[in-house]
Amino acid sequence: APGSVEENMKSEAARVVVVNGTGIAGMAATTSDYFKSLGLNVTGFGNTGDYPDKYYYPYPNRTVIIVHAGKPYAMQYLMALMKFNSASQIIMDFNPHAAKDIVVALGYDWAGPP
Repeated sequence: APGSVEENMKSEAARVVVVNGTGIAGMAATTSDYFKSLGLNVTGFGNTGDYPDKYYYPYPNRTVIIVHAGKPYAMQYLMALMKFNSASQIIMDFNPHAAKDIVVALGYDWAGPP
């Protein structure tokens, strides 16, 4: 598609939810605000109990993206932004009826060193 990944991500308008698994209170809210400032369509945030998706290894040691609907530009944008370097950080869980397209499950790596 013509345009940058950022432009395509914005026009794709993937519904993104941010889940906190970092052990640091407020990280999902802070990250949601950051993502919104970049143009991502964040529709919710909370803890794993608020969004009971299928969280698999390497979470919570590493951040993962759970994909419920094909949103390639949002995935590509998030993977670059969050410096993903492993295919194990992407979990495909196709569900066309899900209220969100992508769940960003923040792990210890996103919180940084203590």
